[in-house]
Amino acid sequence: MTDKLHVLVLFFILIFLTSGCQDEDQPSILGVWSCSEGYLENCGESSIFYDLECEGFEVTFLSDGTFATAIEFNGEIIESEGTYIISDDFLILNLETGNEATDRFTLSSSELQIINEQGEGCQLIWVYTKV
Repeated sequence: MTDKLHVLVLFFILIFLTSGCQDEDQPSILGVWSCSEGYLENCGESSIFYDLECEGFEVTFLSDGTFATAIEFNGEIIESEGTYIISDDFLILNLETGNEATDRFTLSSSELQIINEQGEGCQLIWVYTKV
């Protein structure tokens, strides 16, 4: 009986240690990110022109599932907030205005890329660095 108990305890300890290691290896989206670059990829010559300037744009992801943004536009700071959800490799942003954006993303410890699909392989990519 005690052997089975020991095996059970060891099993739960192993699960606990393994799950802890996996969490540490995964970078966190939490914190302040500053937009460093915006560009189009695979859009061809007939692509729609976007204003890809993102200087002065920051986004802060909080642990309670909310985010806040601050955009400098014509010398004026425009703030917005909402909620976010991470599902597989998708980042779903729900702005306070009711607009929802579902974009793919990649994340490392110092860089966040938000990839907006424009159709037919064309991608609008925003690159953020950790502040």
